[in-house]
This record gives sequence, C-alpha cells and structure tokens, in this order.
Amino acid sequence: MSIETKEVKTGKRYRANVYMKGERLTGSWRKQKKEAEQDEVDFKHQLFSGSYVKETKKTFDECAQIYFDLTAPKHMNANTIYGEKCYYDKHIKPVFGDRQIASIKPYEVQKLWTEKEESLSSSSITRMHNIMNKVFKQFVKWDEIKRNPMSKVEKPRIRYKRTDVWSKEEVKKFLMCAKDFQTYIVFWIALNTGMRQGEILALHWDDIDFERQEIHVKYNLDRMTQKRGTLKTESSERIIYLTDLQLDVLKKHKKSQDPKTDIVCSSTVGTYIMPRNIKRAMQTICDNTGLKQIRFHDLRHTHGTLFLSVTKDVKATQERLGHADVRMTLERYVHSSNKVHQETANQYADFMGV
Repeated sequence: MSIETKEVKTGKRYRANVYMKGERLTGSWRKQKKEAEQDEVDFKHQLFSGSYVKETKKTFDECAQIYFDLTAPKHMNANTIYGEKCYYDKHIKPVFGDRQIASIKPYEVQKLWTEKEESLSSSSITRMHNIMNKVFKQFVKWDEIKRNPMSKVEKPRIRYKRTDVWSKEEVKKFLMCAKDFQTYIVFWIALNTGMRQGEILALHWDDIDFERQEIHVKYNLDRMTQKRGTLKTESSERIIYLTDLQLDVLKKHKKSQDPKTDIVCSSTVGTYIMPRNIKRAMQTICDNTGLKQIRFHDLRHTHGTLFLSVTKDVKATQERLGHADVRMTLERYVHSSNKVHQETANQYADFMGV
C-alpha cells in the first residue's frame, strides 16, 4: 500500500496504490494527498469486505451487444429489440460505442440529452435513456462495473405529440378509394378497430370468433422474420368486439380469398403482406383523393379519436387500443376536433344559460 507522487506544471499529484493477493488497485490522480489517502482507505474496505468489483475493460458497444443478445430477448419481442437496436446504432453508438463502459460519466450523458433536445422529441430521448440504463443496470448486476451512471442523469418528461388524424368524412373518402387495392382490408381493419399494423398483419382466421363477434388480438408480425410473434406488452393482448355489419365485411372478404390461406390480410399469393406495400398504397390513395398524407399508425390514432368522441368512454377506448396507461389514451391518442370543441362550448353555455 502506498501513495504515488508525481510532479506536473501546476504542482504535485497523488495516487493510491493498493496490492492484495496479486491484485493491484490504482486510484485516480488527485491534487490533494488527503484525497489519495481516502482512496486508499476505500480500496482496503472494498477488498476486506468482499465488495470490490474489478471493472471490465469492455467498450459500451461490446456490452450493448451482449445485452441485446442475452438479456433483451427475455423481456422484449423481436420487433421491439429491432427498434431499440436502430435507436442505439443511430444515436448512442456513435457517441459512446468505443468508450470503456466504466469510464462513462453522468454529465456526459446529460450533455448528450441536452444536445438531442434540439432535434428529437422527449419520448425519443427517453427511449435512448432507457436503453443505456438497461445496459448499465445489467452490467452492474453481473459485477462487471461498480455503478450505474444513469441513476444521476435526468431524463426529459415525456410530452406526447398531437398527431394528425382524419375526420369521419376523410375516413369514408379514403376507404372508398382504397377498395380497388389489395391492401383495402388492412386499412379497413385499422380504421374500424384501432389495431396496430403488426397486429393486423398477424391475424389468422381462427383469431376471429364469428359466433361471439370478437377479434382476439394475440400476435404481432415480426418485420424481420415475417413470422408471428408475441405482442408488444401484456395489455396489448385483448378482445375487440365487432358489429353485425363489420362481421359481414370480414365474411365477404374471406369468401374472396383462396380457401387454403389462414391469413386474414394475405397477398395475392397467400403470404403476409409486406409493410412497404401498405405504405406505397396509402401514399397513392392519398394522392388520388387529395387527402393529407398521414402515417399508417395515424389510422390507429384516428380510430381512437373517433371512437372516444362517440362513446365518451375513456376506459373502453384504453382497453380497445391496448394501452397499459390511460394517460397515453388521453394525452397522445385522443384529439378533439374543432367541431367537438364548439359542441362542448355550446353544451356548457346551455347549461349555464348564457
């Protein structure tokens, strides 16, 4: 055990060195000798108490890949892992990928989040924060690093964006034109149920109970393997109830298909429809009808908005959309039109007599 000293231009620097059973613990260079002596005391305590962790020299990228390969599959489906990898590769790896994981400081991550706020939404930064946190947390658990710096990094409060939705008239106009496309049934289901694209594409006929008038949402289509997999969350598994008229549309569609196919939304050759074909068809329909271009996922927002405006039932809307948190239903998926605002203002004025 010793305190190492060196001379620099601004004075002396001190560093603790502790040796035990062939293991050498070296502290950081300190300006004050007392600081190095405290490092020495801390090292001794860690060694004798058995709490000493010899930190890995692996880079953050090496650790992230281990996390994605070993830990992530136990908690997330393939689509979610793919999405997180994309975020990691684009935003995190270029900054921290080559750094040793144990060398990353909280203020460095906080600085990155501040810089990202200029170009990314709070939900995107929060997603990046969560990815880094899960990697650090796992390697602390495995005794590869001493601490998780993310515990000292503030993540932004999520502010759900108000996204574009269509009115009832725009929905009818879109579906009328979409009837000429192979992807019509995909759009029809999205706008009548609020299901996610992966959930719709994964539908088989045995997921629809025609007797009980129910769609059982149990699977998601993996965009990489084109195979059915697990849903995004537990709350995503749900039952969506159908009307007689809606069932008639599905029955008519089933009759038009090859009887050998089990897939509800099949391609012309009986396989799963590719998402890129859906996107292309949607853009073409919007161009042909003069409708504003929105994303496929906004069809889900549109359904949620129209469903709630008619039912006035937030809980039913939450369950129908498969949201784990009712706040998401209220803040992100529910949009009041100018017409609704005017109606509610009139209702209140009538109530007050003004």
